[in-house]
Amino acid sequence: MLQIFMFSLWILIFAAPQARGQSESELERSAKKEGRVVFWSSMRIEDSRALAAGFEAKYPYIKVDIFRAASRSTRRFLRMQST
Repeated sequence: MLQIFMFSLWILIFAAPQARGQSESELERSAKKEGRVVFWSSMRIEDSRALAAGFEAKYPYIKVDIFRAASRSTRRFLRMQST
C-alpha cells in the first residue's frame, strides 16, 4: 500500500507537470482523444490489474496498458520522462 501511495505522490509532483493548470474536464477531453495510458509499476501484478480495472471502470474510454518493471527501472524511466 505504501508503494501505491508513494508512486501516486511521485506522479502528482513530478511526472505530470503539463497537467497543472488544466481543469478536470480539459484532462478528460484530452484523455478521450488519446484513448490509452501506460501504467508503469513495480507493485505486484495483481495489484496493478486491480488498480487498472478501477481506473477503467471510472474512465471506460481510456484503456490501461500495464508495464511492470523493477523499482529502479520504473523510477529511472519516470525521471527521464519528467525532464
